[in-house]
Amino acid sequence: MCIRDSDNTFNILRTNSPDEISNLIVDKKILIAITSQNVANYSNVDFEKSNSEIIEINKLFTFISDTYSPPESIGLDRILNLYGLENDSIVVSCGTAITIDSIKNNSPIWGAILPGFKVMFNSLNKTIPNLPTSDFDLIPKIPAKNTTDSIANGTSKALFYAISGIINEIELLYFNSIKQQIIITGGNALYLSNNLNSKSIIIEDLIFKGMERYY
Repeated sequence: MCIRDSDNTFNILRTNSPDEISNLIVDKKILIAITSQNVANYSNVDFEKSNSEIIEINKLFTFISDTYSPPESIGLDRILNLYGLENDSIVVSCGTAITIDSIKNNSPIWGAILPGFKVMFNSLNKTIPNLPTSDFDLIPKIPAKNTTDSIANGTSKALFYAISGIINEIELLYFNSIKQQIIITGGNALYLSNNLNSKSIIIEDLIFKGMERYY
């Protein structure tokens, strides 16, 4: 959900707890994004206390149309990232997971879901405990000087190349290989932007643009 504090700053909070929401809406404005099937779970939450509203995914089915099946299974953050855009673009959202989607003529093109950078960085150590964890802030470079650098190279470059490849494929299939505006959002946007071979812009509040159009 999106929380507007008294100073008009916004924050995103992920929670499934009606009790937590009830405690927050006493003095905050909340735009909560949930699927239509789960609306009943929040029937005891008095949203009128703070003029809060629910963003229901079923109200966006016209935008999704027949591009995703079933439409209610797609993450609302992915929808809102595209919903507020006015021009053809490719959006890469970098969080716990990385999503790559596009919009053309106001119609969504759903691309891919990848593990996020931190998930990738920690995955080898969880599977092979003898390997060290790698610093997420390390700048990938070849040649590597040690195992930690080698892991940083492998995990980060695997995602860089995967993201670039998917972007290129979307441009090939839907835009006749014409380069599109690449928008990066999410907590790790700067890290990706600094290491991506494609020109890109960072829009930190992209999801809010979708919320603005919704209302």
